[in-house]
Amino acid sequence: MEEKIENIKFKFKKCYQEIDSLSHKIHAKDGLLLKEHRYGIEELIDGDNIQKINAITAKIGSDISYGEAAGKLSDWERQLYNRKEIT
Repeated sequence: MEEKIENIKFKFKKCYQEIDSLSHKIHAKDGLLLKEHRYGIEELIDGDNIQKINAITAKIGSDISYGEAAGKLSDWERQLYNRKEIT
């Protein structure tokens, strides 16, 4: 079971890296008189990070759906993916 957890964590690792990169862009920087943002909301929404996050999570979702359809996905893995409490 530990191997399955590591496999799922590995799939999300790249997504978390993109989220971290995006979060660094959100933080304000000090200007001469006021705090200003490096990027506008439109730039962030339309930017590469969001596109990469969407692509990565779509691929993970596709892999999970394929695994479930092929009967290779356990209830435990499905619950983990859906972030439901695992008993």
